[in-house]
Amino acid sequence: MKNYWIFSVPLWAREHESVNTRVAYATKPGTKLVYSVIEYKKITKGVLQMNKTIVIEIGHRANDAGTVGGGLRETDLALAAGLEFKRQVERHGFTTILNRIEWAGEPLTEFYKKAANASPAAGIAFHWNAGGGNGFECYTQTNGMHLRSIELSSAIADEMKAITVMRPNPVRNCNTHPTPNGQNYTSLINSVPAPFSYCEMGFIDNATDRVRFDTIEKQKRYGVCAAKGVLKYLGVSWIEEGEGVQSPPAKSILYRVQVGAFADKSNAEKFRDELRGKGYPDAFIV
Repeated sequence: MKNYWIFSVPLWAREHESVNTRVAYATKPGTKLVYSVIEYKKITKGVLQMNKTIVIEIGHRANDAGTVGGGLRETDLALAAGLEFKRQVERHGFTTILNRIEWAGEPLTEFYKKAANASPAAGIAFHWNAGGGNGFECYTQTNGMHLRSIELSSAIADEMKAITVMRPNPVRNCNTHPTPNGQNYTSLINSVPAPFSYCEMGFIDNATDRVRFDTIEKQKRYGVCAAKGVLKYLGVSWIEEGEGVQSPPAKSILYRVQVGAFADKSNAEKFRDELRGKGYPDAFIV
């Protein structure tokens, strides 16, 4: 004989759902989904407590200038923007993993292995483009993180609109830029088990675009806007300098209260409807 149980679920859980699925809820911060729940929707975003690590790839190194134009080098621009991004997210309570903090750095393959092992909350790569175009564009993962990568990249692009223009269709599936060891960026960013955005901030060989980032202070603005976008995606409110530090939101343990047990499903459904009518709209049956 099967019993039907009625529970009530906090409102926050319903903010992370997709329709027409069966699923389960985590029981404590940091755990995956464990309890099957029938006639309810699926939590699609993460675990109850956010990982406080953000991965930052700063494009190119001392012996690899990247794109160049107008006396500027991609490696320098990426470093200025990436380090400012690091500073901004760290003052909001996050830790960071970088491939470099100066001109030298570790090989990308090793860096991305470290990034994957960290199970971060999100990741971003700082690069500049060439080829005569104009404006910002970013590339998303093509694996199981694809939809979240789109959300993250879109949030970054929205913030970038404050300081630059957008390329046509600025959020795209990752292309396959070759790296020195013959791998491509699609496989590298797909290796990170978190939403990741590979950002091309502008076109260094376009004089019109170049005036947007021709000083260190302007380059840092790209780091600030990127940080605002990533934090917005992660649900962390932006704090202006001097206002204090905000830690990432942590969800408390989810408690469910059983209020009835029935051998007949129709009686369980009736009681569930009564509870909903009495101000408990999240009551459901398992």
